[in-house]
Amino acid sequence: DVATIVIEGPPGVWFGVGFGATVMSEAPYSIILDGSDDILVEERTLGMYDMGNLLTDGSLQKVSQESISEGMVAVELQRALAAAGEGFYTFDPTADSIEIMVAVGRTPVFGHHISKAVGSLKLTQPVIGFVQGH
Repeated sequence: DVATIVIEGPPGVWFGVGFGATVMSEAPYSIILDGSDDILVEERTLGMYDMGNLLTDGSLQKVSQESISEGMVAVELQRALAAAGEGFYTFDPTADSIEIMVAVGRTPVFGHHISKAVGSLKLTQPVIGFVQGH
C-alpha cells in the first residue's frame, strides 16, 4: 500500500512537513524539500531546535514537481504506508486525520525556519469503486 503526498511551498527556500506531532521535541518524521530548481527531498527525524537526523533507506519517491498559481511549487511524493524502520512514520489508512507541523525556511538549504504552524491534516480516502445508477 502506498501513500501519495502532495506538498506545496514557495520556490527558492526550503519547506517541510512533520507528521504525527505538533512540537519538534517529539522528534517527528519529517519530509524536507530544498529550495533548488530541481527540488531535492529528504526524510528526517527532527530534534529540539536542531535539524535532527537524516533518514536513509526509506521508500520516498518524488513523482512530479510543478509550478502552480501564486508563485508556489507543488511536489507529489509517494512512499509505503508502513514505516521503513526506526524514525519513519506509519501512515494509518483508516485514520481520519494526522497531526502535522509545517515550516518554511529563509534559504534554499535546510536550517532555521522563518515561519511555522501546527494543525491537523484531514485525510482523503481513495475511491475504490462506484455504483452506476440506471
